[in-house]
Amino acid sequence: MNIYEDRVSLRERYVEIGYRDDSIEVNELHSNVLGKRLCLNGCWHITSCQDCSSFNNFPDPSRLTLEILNREGLCKGLADANLFDGKVRLGVNSFDVNEIVKLVIDLCSELRALGISKCEIIVTFRHIEKTITSSNGYEAYEERNLIEVDVGLVSMFRSLPHFGSAFTATILWKPKEISKLIEKTAKEAYNNLMRNKNVRVLSPYMIGKNVIILDSKASAALVHEISHLLDPTYAVRVLKRGVTIAPPEFELIDDPFRYDSPSIRFFDDELVRTQRRHLIEGGRIIDLHHTRSTALHYNSVPGSAYGLFHKPIPFHTTLVLSQGDWKVNEMIEETRSGILINGVALATLEMGYIRLIPQNASIIKHGEVQDNVKVREVKIPLSNLRTINAISKELNIRTSKERDWIVTEVAPYIRLEAYVT
Repeated sequence: MNIYEDRVSLRERYVEIGYRDDSIEVNELHSNVLGKRLCLNGCWHITSCQDCSSFNNFPDPSRLTLEILNREGLCKGLADANLFDGKVRLGVNSFDVNEIVKLVIDLCSELRALGISKCEIIVTFRHIEKTITSSNGYEAYEERNLIEVDVGLVSMFRSLPHFGSAFTATILWKPKEISKLIEKTAKEAYNNLMRNKNVRVLSPYMIGKNVIILDSKASAALVHEISHLLDPTYAVRVLKRGVTIAPPEFELIDDPFRYDSPSIRFFDDELVRTQRRHLIEGGRIIDLHHTRSTALHYNSVPGSAYGLFHKPIPFHTTLVLSQGDWKVNEMIEETRSGILINGVALATLEMGYIRLIPQNASIIKHGEVQDNVKVREVKIPLSNLRTINAISKELNIRTSKERDWIVTEVAPYIRLEAYVT
C-alpha cells in the first residue's frame, strides 16, 4: 500500500490594469488557500480552505474514505518518484502601475489615429507563491511573477466590423520588458485586424481537400490539441505508445526548463521533479504525459501533474515541435496551389480530427501569397498528420491557457493536407 501525504499553501496576488471603452480600471485581488492532501494508491482525498489562518481550521482528509475506495479496486497504485526539495524564484515582484496606465492610453490613442474604433488592452500581473510540504520531510517553494497581455481591436471598414486580437504571457524577469511586451502584442493584434480587411470569399474550387501551410502560431495550436491525446486520463481518446502518427521529421518534446517560456517549471503539483520528456520521435509516440498514478500503469516516469486542490492530471509545460530544414519562403515557393493559415482564433479536438478556426488566411498560387480569403474552418484528420512534407527552420512561441494554467507551445511552420471551408 503506497501512501503519500502533504500540505499545500497557495498565495496569489493579481493586479489587472484594463483600458476599456475609454476608461481605465485597476483592480487587485489577493487570495490565500491552504490545503491538506492524502493519497492512497493513486486515490486522493483533498480538503482546503480559503483565507484560513491555520491548517487546524479545517478538517483532515479521511484515510478511512480512501481505504473504502481502495477495497473497491478504484485505486490503481502510485509510482515511485524523485521528489523536489528546495526553493525556486521566477521573475521579480516589481512593476509600475502608473507607467502601464500611461502606456496603454497612449497606445490606444495611436491606434485610434490609425482608424481603430474600439481598443481594449488588459495587462495582468500575477504574483504566485506555492509551497508543498510532504509528510516525509520534502518541501518545495516556488515564487512566480507573470505578466499577461490581452489586446482586442475593432475597426469599421465598408460599414462592417473587423476584429483583431492577440494574447501573450511571460515571466517578469525585468520590469523594463513590460512596455516592449505590451507594444509587441498590440502590434500583433493590429496586424491581425489589417489582414482581415479586403478579405475575399473563398472560391468554391478551393473548398474541400487542400494543401495548407500553418504558420508557427497555427501549428502550435495543432500540437496543443495533439497533446490532449497524449494525456492518459483524457476521456475521449488516448494515442498509444509505439503508434506512428506522422513522418520521421516530426518530433515533439515537453521541455519544462526553457528560460523564454512562462511555463518554466522545476517541480509539478505532486512535488515531483520535472524533466524533459520525449513524446514523439521519428513520428512515433514513445511516451505520454504522466502523474504518479498514470506512470505506474504505463511503466513510465511522473512529473507532468497539474492540480493542487483536485486530483492531479497530466499535461505539458512547454511543448516543442522540432524545427525542420525548410525556409518559410521556400515552403511557399514550392506550393503550386494552397492556403496559408496565419494564427488561430479557436482550436478544438473533435472525434478523429482537429478543428482550427483561423484568424487570417491567404491564397497561395504558383508559389506566391496572393489574396486574403475568409476561411471558416480547417479540419485536419489525425491520419493527415502523415501528409506533413515540410517543416520550417523558423520557430515561434505561443502561450495559451488550459483551465487556469499557462501553457506554452514552440513550433515551426508546417505544410500538410487538410479540409477547408
